[in-house]
Amino acid sequence: MRIGKLNSQKVTEEEALNPQTYNSYFHPPSTTLSLTTPTEAPYTFTRWLPLIARSQHIPSSLIPTTTLSRSQALTLLEASKVSLITRELSRTSREDLDEFVKPAFSTLDFLGESGGLFLRLDACSAKDGVQTGRGTALYSVDEIILRVTTSERAMSAVRKVVEGDDAEGVRLIFLPRNPRMESKREYRVFCPPPMGGIAAVSQYKWHQASMFKDLPDEELSEVLETVMRG
Repeated sequence: MRIGKLNSQKVTEEEALNPQTYNSYFHPPSTTLSLTTPTEAPYTFTRWLPLIARSQHIPSSLIPTTTLSRSQALTLLEASKVSLITRELSRTSREDLDEFVKPAFSTLDFLGESGGLFLRLDACSAKDGVQTGRGTALYSVDEIILRVTTSERAMSAVRKVVEGDDAEGVRLIFLPRNPRMESKREYRVFCPPPMGGIAAVSQYKWHQASMFKDLPDEELSEVLETVMRG
């Protein structure tokens, strides 16, 4: 294993000097006209949920799933037109949300004030949505709706389901809050074809200083060995 370090100060300086090249971008449609849209099926959260549950020792009884119908998804999309801008629950859609969407979450157990739930859609998390001061955990139905309707990622996923032919609707999966599941502890693993072996591992927040930045090299190696072992 070889450890490569980036100077976070240089990344910050590059962002200030060249904001257009600071991050990676998707190819514009004009460059991919001959390509079909790839399926996201291999990467759905539901597919990997059994492995995730086993690795975190979460019994299936603590992983409730809610599936929203197409009409409920459309209500969320309508509410998001306002919420994505204001970063608040849509007042104009409040009555429809209360009547048509909230009942879908009526049986959820939020595990008390010391508990909380973590939300995932099949395609993505909604972590770019508004957080209410208690991190990524959710403690009420209003918080769920606020998180989803203020999340660009989540609403894009909802829109794809509505515009596609997925008869199963929009699936929302809830897991018990794990205080150690934070972006600063998240890593991306790169497994290039054709063999698919691990070629590199990078911290998710590559553009920020690592939480382990002050560790001596020997201790850092031990930490990264633990990360590599999973």
